[in-house]
Amino acid sequence: MVNAWETDDVCNRVLNPKQTTSTRLFVATEGSAQAEITVKASVQPAGVEDKVLCAVYDGSTHLVSDAFSSTFEAELNFTPTGPAKNYLLKVGIDANGNGTLESSEFCTTATNFDVTAFTSAHYDDEEDYLNDQASSWLTGWAYPVGSSLLLHFLNDPSLPLAFDTTTTVGINCFTQSNLTHNAGETFARSGAGTVEEVRWNAISDAGEKVGNSDEVQTIINAILTAHSAEVTAYFAANPTATSCFANWTSNNVPVNFAQTGYLPLAGYDLHIAFGHATIPSITVGVVVKKGLFGDLYIDSLVVTGSLTDLYDFNYEDGGLAARAAVLQIGWDPDITGRDAGNIFFDRVNFQGTFDEWDFDY
Repeated sequence: MVNAWETDDVCNRVLNPKQTTSTRLFVATEGSAQAEITVKASVQPAGVEDKVLCAVYDGSTHLVSDAFSSTFEAELNFTPTGPAKNYLLKVGIDANGNGTLESSEFCTTATNFDVTAFTSAHYDDEEDYLNDQASSWLTGWAYPVGSSLLLHFLNDPSLPLAFDTTTTVGINCFTQSNLTHNAGETFARSGAGTVEEVRWNAISDAGEKVGNSDEVQTIINAILTAHSAEVTAYFAANPTATSCFANWTSNNVPVNFAQTGYLPLAGYDLHIAFGHATIPSITVGVVVKKGLFGDLYIDSLVVTGSLTDLYDFNYEDGGLAARAAVLQIGWDPDITGRDAGNIFFDRVNFQGTFDEWDFDY
């Protein structure tokens, strides 16, 4: 087998190198209540493809078989036997000609794929669970940023922290490295698609939390350290100078909001909202002064920047992420009740002014 994909979404396919298990295909049932999969194989010699069968097995139980067409594709539609189960895709020769691939006919040298299929009932259960978690008054008060993003993902407009603006941006699911499952949006065969981007301004609660976070302050200190030699060299070359102004910009800085405890509230809010994210641009401006005894200190510091993240989930992470990934994989605007799970970008602008900053030159 060369690859396999969800029949109505060719981009949701394996092999998928962005997954921990690159050979596992994750699908949700269609309106027919069946999982619908297409498999592509390389069959040699040509002309014998109708003798080669592909099948779905639930453990040792055969569910469905199909012969490969002249284009070396087989279509496998089956009704899942549980709400969230793993199945095997097997290939082999129909030796007895009965149209069913039996275990004794498996090709042991072929690459086999796995399928994890979710039912609509399982999708509904996960949506109800996540909505209960995100929509409570306490969650919205304690963690408004994370709650708002999750509710938006659930297609619930009742956000504790409204977005300031929205727009759309282009994306390619194959080259977007932080999109684990190519699902949650409509993509062309090339992988191209358009997703919504929601934005918060710097004066928003989200902007203030990001700008004042320990993680951003660590990035600021890293920038100051990287340019500290420039500052000391300036004062060495200008011994009568008592102050200098400097402005530095760093681009595409990764940031990880890693706090896993519920307190402090702001740190955990950023963790559940963004986790790993990117700061496309951050600019730090400082006024450095020389003290009476020649010591250098930062008299004022201004930081401006933005943070962006693709709001999606990885089923293999387990826990809440796996629950949300079921919705992302099952999102389908053509199926009634399957409007939760649409992925999007979020962007937070931030800025801060500090009358002093503790940094050693």
